[in-house]
Amino acid sequence: MVTQDFGSRNLNPYITGVVYTDANNNSRYTIGESIRGGTVSAVNVSTGAVFSDTIGVSGAYGFVVPAGTYTVSATFTLNGTTQNFQKPGNVTVGTDNVKVDFETNSGVLVPLAISLTSTVTTLNENGATAAATITVTRNGSPASSLTVNLSSGDTSEVTVPATVVIPAGQLSATFTASAVDDGIIDGNQSATITATASGFPSTNRTLSVTDRTYPTLPAGIQTVATARPTFTWTAISNAATYEVYVNNVTTNQARVVNATGIVGTSYTTVVDLPIGTFNVWVRGFTAAGLASGWSPAAVWKLRPTTTVLNSGRTESSGSFRISWNPIPGASTYDVWINRLTSSTIEYRRERSVIGTTLSVSNFDVGSYGIWVRASNSTGDVVGWSPQATINVNFAPTGISVIAASLTSTPTLNWSAVGGASLYDVWIDNLTTGATAVVRNSAVVGTTLELAGLAPASYRAFVRGRDLPGGGYYLWSTGFDFEVGRAPRITSPTSNGQPARPTITWTLVSGATRYEIWLANLTTGVREISDASLLSTSYTPTTDLTTSNNYRVWIRAFDSSGAASAWSLPATFNIASNPPKSPNTDSLLSPVGDPVLERLFAAADTWLHEQEEAVPPVAESNETIPYTVGIDSFNRVPSGPREQRPAGSTPTRGALPTRLNEFAQKRMLSRAAVGVET
Repeated sequence: MVTQDFGSRNLNPYITGVVYTDANNNSRYTIGESIRGGTVSAVNVSTGAVFSDTIGVSGAYGFVVPAGTYTVSATFTLNGTTQNFQKPGNVTVGTDNVKVDFETNSGVLVPLAISLTSTVTTLNENGATAAATITVTRNGSPASSLTVNLSSGDTSEVTVPATVVIPAGQLSATFTASAVDDGIIDGNQSATITATASGFPSTNRTLSVTDRTYPTLPAGIQTVATARPTFTWTAISNAATYEVYVNNVTTNQARVVNATGIVGTSYTTVVDLPIGTFNVWVRGFTAAGLASGWSPAAVWKLRPTTTVLNSGRTESSGSFRISWNPIPGASTYDVWINRLTSSTIEYRRERSVIGTTLSVSNFDVGSYGIWVRASNSTGDVVGWSPQATINVNFAPTGISVIAASLTSTPTLNWSAVGGASLYDVWIDNLTTGATAVVRNSAVVGTTLELAGLAPASYRAFVRGRDLPGGGYYLWSTGFDFEVGRAPRITSPTSNGQPARPTITWTLVSGATRYEIWLANLTTGVREISDASLLSTSYTPTTDLTTSNNYRVWIRAFDSSGAASAWSLPATFNIASNPPKSPNTDSLLSPVGDPVLERLFAAADTWLHEQEEAVPPVAESNETIPYTVGIDSFNRVPSGPREQRPAGSTPTRGALPTRLNEFAQKRMLSRAAVGVET
């Protein structure tokens, strides 16, 4: 076979060629060797489209096809017999014509045949798969239609139409084989379908038939209130007895009931069944013991209810857990919550809770009614539980004080309490001991301007409440803050601190940042100085030294850069810590060290001020946080000097002994470098 271009007068290419018998054995077509008459057909492998042409007197044929892959065959009469030749393999057509020749001596002869294929091999007497679609297929030329005769070997089991026609231009057709529902117990059967057609040998296909004769149970879910339900079903004409089989779907337990030899069409269980859902089947038996098929499963249900636990309790948070008694076999629970305080229906609804607890959050304060019901894995739903009541009562959080500057009027802020209509604010003056210096029990919103507060330390409490005449909720914890004063260090408050102690202090109204100064009293080294702290706590990023004594001060800054006074210092020591190298920034540094210079300037200023527990002011308005006293520069301090002596106002005089030594060093050092003392 040779493939070549022949030219085309059509937009699509041709499949063309010649059908012949090579009588002179020269391996090519010679005039007079042609097959005259018959059909050449091409079937598109992808689409099933059929293209064909009649073989001409010269043996030639040709037809236009779209690009694609084809099987090509030739059907003709040879020596008085209809022959069907198949081109080996597939023929691929692109944009060029394709030549396909058939030579009878070397061609592949494919006998004419019809075949039957079925979508299923087993039919049921009724229900799903009670019918099958059967395809009858022929080979050879599709030029004309073909009538195929059909028959069933057992029409009491399977029926088919008498004939099916394969249309011209088609290679196959379909028909339906249907099972017969005979209504008696006769076991599984089979039937053979036979197809015949003129010029083709017969073919057949055998189908099995499953006996689907069975009793019928009530449709839908049968809900009963008894633990010993009665199952009923329809009769089968040739059944002598029946068998009942029950599974507990709720517990996934098989054969909780299996009763046999039942005469009649009902059965009442002789044992109590647990609460849940049950699948029930029934089948009949002939007197000879031949069994019918099982009926489809029917559902019987017993419906329990649950009880919500700890009804009437009070929760101190909007996040809490709701618990209830389990129902055997329940797969999910439906929880319905109403807010009784505001008469809000379905305030929260969780339809698919796994287990017997539900964690809820963001609940408003108030009283809630709660109901729970269960469903199992099949979707069966039980009744609602009796109403349970849970009260929610919690305090505001996030209390803070803000102001435009250290001297501006402060505003108290707090987080909203969901469900609260008003707020009650109570503020005590910690400096004077006066209570309720501010009291407003009808604040709308979550802020209150605190006008007229004198400089002092304060503690604020806030609680939510319902509208006037309604109830009050929990007070917040006290929130300490300063107005017009330095911060107050709240920790550490004792010795034996960890290597990285957390230092905390009170908020200062109007502060936007804080400065910390931490000195090692044992070594005389300033170890931490940071003026960019944005919160009211600080933890060192490196370990402090074991058994050393430390002193810390805090002061506040507002957005304009104005600073508060330094706080009273806190003194503490470190219980245990790996040793570290001493910091080179020592108070005993050589001449010209900025720390030493600022210290003496600070000491000069301090001598003109009252002795307060705040660091004195140094040159260039910089505060050096180190309380100067008799033992201030000792490596082992003799005791804190944070409290002002009663009635004392220091005046300028002789420096304490240790400070005199530093002053002498200072003057000698300045003289050495030509600095006027």
